[in-house]
Amino acid sequence: MSYEDGDFNNDVIDDRIQVEVSYASLGMAKFDSLNPALQDTGFIRYQLGYVAGGYRYRVNKETSINFKIGAASLHATSDFIPTKNETFEMFGVSGRWAFGKEEQAVIVEYEQYEDIQFLSVGLVQYF
Repeated sequence: MSYEDGDFNNDVIDDRIQVEVSYASLGMAKFDSLNPALQDTGFIRYQLGYVAGGYRYRVNKETSINFKIGAASLHATSDFIPTKNETFEMFGVSGRWAFGKEEQAVIVEYEQYEDIQFLSVGLVQYF
């Protein structure tokens, strides 16, 4: 993506609107049980996916603030408890700072999924 006079120089409908689809394997949590009716130890595996729509407020040519809201799904599997699927709302807010020829950016992002929270820092490459 390149910029011309502070606007995108390509054919987009509206560069302020965004759609995100995401999937993350969140790893495993160890489970220890004192209940003799259950297996002593094991692991629960978590996977999270979401679809969200968002809006970008451009502060200046290099800086923007992004907001998003959507629906998320958490999938938990284990060898010793039933599989559990939960669906809930999610929202997020982030700041982006472009550099170079505005084809790369640093992003700091906060996302909330019911009682799950993420804070991340990343490097973005625009195509």
